[in-house]
Amino acid sequence: MNGRTELPIKKWKAELETLTAEKNTFCDEYYQLDDELRIMEAL
Repeated sequence: MNGRTELPIKKWKAELETLTAEKNTFCDEYYQLDDELRIMEAL
């Protein structure tokens, strides 16, 4: 473990929460744009 005595689990969980929130934001934006594109295509 390269001289470590403990795994940085708390740091990993914090990073996971941050990245998950960012991913969800991008997914919401994508679906919103996808819906807008369908509306524009229908016109």
